Amino acid sequence: MLLQMQTPPAITDVLVNDELLGFQLDGRFISVPLAFHPTLALATSEERA
Repeated sequence: MLLQMQTPPAITDVLVNDELLGFQLDGRFISVPLAFHPTLALATSEERA
């Protein structure tokens, strides 16, 4: 069996706010709570920008 590599979808936008970290990918929005990433959760808004 021959596996072909596919080009990963391009990230078109990134959102970081007080609650989540998210990425816009080819029409999909993937996000995780900032609580999953303590370093980001404790960062200031300026540090996250």
